[in-house]
Amino acid sequence: MVLFIEGNESSLACLEGTGSSCGLNGEATAGNWVSGTLYPMMLTVSPNNDSVDINYNLTYFPTIFMVCPNRTFVNLYPTSTGYLAVSPHQLDSAIKTCPCAGTNSLDAAIFNAGMPSPGMCGGSFTPTFMLQNYGTTTLTSCSVVVSLDGTVQSTTPWTGSLTQYATAAVTIPAMTINTGGIHYVKFDVTAPNGGTDQNLANDTITVPFTADMAPVTVPLVQGFESATFPPAGWVLNNPGAGNTYSWALAGVGGFGNSSQSAYIDFYNITAGNINEMMPPPVDLSSVINPIMTFSVAYEQYFASYVDSLDVLVSDDCGTTWKEVYNKYGTTLSTVGSSVTTNEFEPTSTQWRSDTVNLSAYTGQSKVFIKFRGISGYGNDCYVDDINIAQGVVGIKEIANPVNYMNVFPNPSSNRTNVEFSLLTSEKATFGVYDLIGNKILSIDETTYSAGSHMVIFNDNDLSQGVYFLKATIGDQKFTQKLTIVK
Repeated sequence: MVLFIEGNESSLACLEGTGSSCGLNGEATAGNWVSGTLYPMMLTVSPNNDSVDINYNLTYFPTIFMVCPNRTFVNLYPTSTGYLAVSPHQLDSAIKTCPCAGTNSLDAAIFNAGMPSPGMCGGSFTPTFMLQNYGTTTLTSCSVVVSLDGTVQSTTPWTGSLTQYATAAVTIPAMTINTGGIHYVKFDVTAPNGGTDQNLANDTITVPFTADMAPVTVPLVQGFESATFPPAGWVLNNPGAGNTYSWALAGVGGFGNSSQSAYIDFYNITAGNINEMMPPPVDLSSVINPIMTFSVAYEQYFASYVDSLDVLVSDDCGTTWKEVYNKYGTTLSTVGSSVTTNEFEPTSTQWRSDTVNLSAYTGQSKVFIKFRGISGYGNDCYVDDINIAQGVVGIKEIANPVNYMNVFPNPSSNRTNVEFSLLTSEKATFGVYDLIGNKILSIDETTYSAGSHMVIFNDNDLSQGVYFLKATIGDQKFTQKLTIVK
């Protein structure tokens, strides 16, 4: 099957060439995209809206995905050669690359399995399981065995009728978790049609999840310097993509300030594969203006290979998640429009510091956060220097020229960044003081234009301990406690 996905959130009239104000700048549509098209289209108007853009990581319009019989999908247009028309011959050639029908007669497979998010806070919950028939013979029965931390919890018989590659949801009995921490649920599918499965590679998946873990206080700081990965209390998950977890340790650190970071291997991961990395929940009940900062590095493989990095937050034990950060393709890239067909490993200058505003979750006692990578079969993406902390709070309540201000990383080991955004042009001074008020480092008064700016303090000569970073911007004064760790 070939699907065309309209990603500009335009009306059908715009696609048919009769609409006005269709483009991003209000221009009319460029021709009729529907005429002569034999393939179905997915619109991003109501009720879908931008969910299609997000789910398919769209950056070009139109985009063509090929959906193969085994339910995998491949990006066909645009290609690395640019905006060339896709001919029927090219589509026919692409279709022939879909997996051929398997030769195994009996092959029951796991299509998708996981734990529902409410399990993160403990109590009773029901695992989820999707069965797929990979064999040439219609699948009419099998058994699904579910184990929790190595102990079998249930064996669920399934009966039905699945032709090759068809899927079905299997209802699994509920479980109860009474202890906090990381747990592992293993799913096994056995005895297809009462016989022996001829392909064991797709029969088993193990899903880790966190249940009722006590929230940690902020600041939560993670620089991935330990040889253990994931770090204690962190969880990896790749829903619907087998049991290979593709977040791993990398031998390069953010801005060259350390020797390790976390990275996701988009270079080798099949397109569409989703991988998640989740720290312990954080307690924001007494934190004013919480923020999260982290370092990121990424370079595209080709412009048409679009990988995505998202940050999602939940304050209801994972029942619902809100996307608070989404960058992909060129917006994720830390090297501009540069591309490389080699596996990317960043230099110290190929990093960027990004900030996520968590103020909407102020007062919440258990907030879950996860980094989600969606592969476009592009290039590796690195994350380091994760810091969840209280943002800067102004001392004086006056007319505010400062639209935004953030100090990171904090704690710091050798460099502190002060990122701020001004509504109007202002003079500003910055200084680092010890506990008895001595000025240790400073940046003299400078006039900054309206917009975003960053100043950097080199902390290499500072001893380990607690300091205060003070800023005066216009008539406003800010003070932020700064911890130096060696």
